[in-house]
Amino acid sequence: QSEMPDFHEKYLELGDDVHFLMINMTDGARETVESASAFIAKNGYAFPVFYDTKSDAASIYGAYSLPTTFFIDAGGYAIAQATGAIDAETLQRGLDMIK
Repeated sequence: QSEMPDFHEKYLELGDDVHFLMINMTDGARETVESASAFIAKNGYAFPVFYDTKSDAASIYGAYSLPTTFFIDAGGYAIAQATGAIDAETLQRGLDMIK
């Protein structure tokens, strides 16, 4: 959650130049769709958030540690991956790789 403000800032800054998809793993035990949605709303985040309630996306992308960030280029290729919370500098480096 600590990196979310940086993602929000870049989302607003880059507009349509980069597409952000936030996928929240909501297992219904540790976190629910309702609690995750409340967190997003409370913090005023504008990026799109999707809820992976069955861990389908996590399995497909191999995201077994949270958070995991994937930088996917316009061709749909995962160019880089970061496991764990990332800082603004790491986020910018990843974005530079896919622009």
